[in-house]
Amino acid sequence: MKTLIIESSLSPALALERIRQMVSSRAMIDAPRFRRRQILGWRLEELRSGFRLQPEYGDAASDFGARFEGRIEEHRRGSRVVGRVVLSRLMRAIMAVVIVFVVLAMGMAVRQGREPILKVVLIGGAMIAAVVLLTTYSVRSTTALVEEGLQSALTSSKADPSSVRSSG
Repeated sequence: MKTLIIESSLSPALALERIRQMVSSRAMIDAPRFRRRQILGWRLEELRSGFRLQPEYGDAASDFGARFEGRIEEHRRGSRVVGRVVLSRLMRAIMAVVIVFVVLAMGMAVRQGREPILKVVLIGGAMIAAVVLLTTYSVRSTTALVEEGLQSALTSSKADPSSVRSSG
């Protein structure tokens, strides 16, 4: 899982305020990436230990998608946002159940012996690969959206631009 680190010259309190403004203003939604993904805005949940930031889409599926979980901490003469994008628990459970059912179906098909083993393994493997690819796409695309959104929110016109680092 990829850790996202965004450094800023803003104080932690001002950085949080800028994130709040980003969520309420919806100004940056005009970026091409946001139009392609049909993002309507952001959902921000502030927690004791940090915050959750999640893109809101035009459908109910946004509740079950990937979200950023992070915190704002002091760093040098400013602050930095540190966190990672994770799938919701429900989505992880659904993906795990799908994979288990595919594996069970493969086992039953092999045991019945009506189809060649290679065919069963290839079809089952393709189904599992599709689940993994969809999950990976969801996390990576949400990471890019969050990175772009936070970078835009934390860039101060009065200070040096923020820098972004990602570590794996």
